[in-house]
Amino acid sequence: MSAGAPERVSMYTDAFVNREPRESVQALHTRMRYARVFNDQLAEFLMARCEAEEAYVKHLQKAARRTIDTTYIPVQLRPVYERLIAQVTDIVHIHTTLAHHLQRDMEALQQMHTHGEWAGLARHEDALAPLLKEVQALESQRAKSQRKLDKKSNASAQQKLLSTEDALQHAREAWRGRAPAMLHAYESADGQRLFSVRTVLRNLAKAEGDAAKALFESARTSFQSVHHFDPMADMEQFAGLAASSGTARFSVPLPSAAMHSPDASRTPSRIEEAPHVPRTEMVEAPPADAPSALEVPPEVPAPAPAPQRASMMPPPTTQREPIATPRTRHMSYMPPGSPAPRAPTSLSMHSSFSHTSRASSTSAEDREALQRVRDQLRQSGAEIDGSAPPRRRDVRASMAQAADRRFSYMNLSPMVPSSLWGSPGLDDARDTPAESPRVLDEPPAPPYQVHICERVNALWKGRELVKVMVVGEVRVAVQAGAPSAAPLVLSGTDSLAQVRTRPGLCALTAEPGVYELDLAALARAGASVAALEYEVHVPAEQRTQCVPLLLEAQWRCEPQQSSLLFTHRTNPSFVARASMQDVSIHVRIPTETPVTGGVLAEPVADWDPDAQELVWQAQPDEAGARLAARFPLAIQGAPQPITAAWTVPECLLSRVEVHNAPLAPTRTLVAGKYFVQP
Repeated sequence: MSAGAPERVSMYTDAFVNREPRESVQALHTRMRYARVFNDQLAEFLMARCEAEEAYVKHLQKAARRTIDTTYIPVQLRPVYERLIAQVTDIVHIHTTLAHHLQRDMEALQQMHTHGEWAGLARHEDALAPLLKEVQALESQRAKSQRKLDKKSNASAQQKLLSTEDALQHAREAWRGRAPAMLHAYESADGQRLFSVRTVLRNLAKAEGDAAKALFESARTSFQSVHHFDPMADMEQFAGLAASSGTARFSVPLPSAAMHSPDASRTPSRIEEAPHVPRTEMVEAPPADAPSALEVPPEVPAPAPAPQRASMMPPPTTQREPIATPRTRHMSYMPPGSPAPRAPTSLSMHSSFSHTSRASSTSAEDREALQRVRDQLRQSGAEIDGSAPPRRRDVRASMAQAADRRFSYMNLSPMVPSSLWGSPGLDDARDTPAESPRVLDEPPAPPYQVHICERVNALWKGRELVKVMVVGEVRVAVQAGAPSAAPLVLSGTDSLAQVRTRPGLCALTAEPGVYELDLAALARAGASVAALEYEVHVPAEQRTQCVPLLLEAQWRCEPQQSSLLFTHRTNPSFVARASMQDVSIHVRIPTETPVTGGVLAEPVADWDPDAQELVWQAQPDEAGARLAARFPLAIQGAPQPITAAWTVPECLLSRVEVHNAPLAPTRTLVAGKYFVQP
């Protein structure tokens, strides 16, 4: 099947040329009237689809604003969360593109009867209208003559009937001679509109297929991101474990291990108490085979030790017990409820000492030499204390164990704040209150904020500005903890043509210019919701003063390419003296007219080959700036609308003011449907 309507057809001519003219024309009129109704209803269907896509995009954008604080997200899960947010952005872009396709197809269906052969049918009907009226009049006259002849048969009535039939025969012959041109026009118009409908639906199906492919790719990327997430890796990272290491990173050497480590200096036989700590008894050092004689485990890198407060737990009472075999003291010596130690601390009451850093493993020779030295010390200690009775040694060992426990409790006590570093002794640390970080008193957030945004819709045809409409909205962003309702006091409403409130969000009160905001409903609706919409009254003589940017476009369409010369400049008669920002010029070539090669643009512009859209980032100039582009096309092109976008911060065209907002409302003037129609 061909892609377009055939050049010459004869189906309608053969079917209708020999029929009664009135019946033929009536059948053709009914056909095209049904076609117009079908196009309108199909356009309404596409409009509903477009509105659904736009509503879905708005809800997605609202969902994307509900971000999660990264503090609460597991570290290994953060890339997955970032991918989820990026996927929402992808879906928004995909459905926005699909909405643009639906909008374009809807407009094509609505304007189909104004282009091509369909638009020229009226010309053919006007040319044949007199002949058709003559045929209808002769048919009516023949019916009257036939009735007269039936009532009264005479020669004059019969002659009149024959003359009427003869005139009708000549009129029908004239109709048969001139009707084929009109019938051919109807057939061409009918074929063109059917092929156009097929093209619209085909493009829509292609756009939906592209959207489905893009959604699949986005979902596949998200699936890969989720697939790479390892829960155990996040748990290991939280616990401070490395996947390749089998030792605990948070193992803390206890004080007894530090005392009897090979690198520690040889301690005296007695532990003397600090002068400022009242003690009434002297604790003797335990013998070499006491439980406190331990080996120091390999140390791991740890932050510098901080002074710690002494534990408030009472020291364990000394009990008589036999000498136990050497054992390593572990965290089981911590009293219940004591916080875990953060770093090894000092045994002395005056100063702290840090362990000498050593290698993670000791050679076999060093361990053997260390064992020989310990055996000698154990033997010498046994000879020196040999005169002491066994009971005495038991009591001494028990006292040493009790002292060791007391020091273990003290060294495993909670850390003091960093402001106590370098304190002269533990008493100062105990007597000095810990300083808590000061929190600056921040002013409370306002319960809600108001933003006023106005959009300027302008339409040029050629060089003439034919239509300007300014619409605005009052948006409200509600913070947590806001009251359930608040008044909204507006002034300057006399400059508005009409005001419309959002049901359920804003209500009009009996007092003019005062509205009631339902802050609870606004908080549920989203981050920033339009509570009130209005239209600014723009007199016809003041249209030019309401547009900050003047536009002018010239097209030249050739069989294989289309050229554009576009001029824009700032409007010196614009009512506000504010500068525009983010000015951009957009021109889109329909997908029905494929662009076959590289697009030339001066100055440099951004070209999107998928959407066939060219975008200039422009700088407005009062003297006027020119933009030029050339599009190589596969078929004959047609002039297209050119759209401009811009933003004017802190500017409004109306005199609307909000008087009771907690903070000064922000104001923005932006471009709406701001374009040049060829």
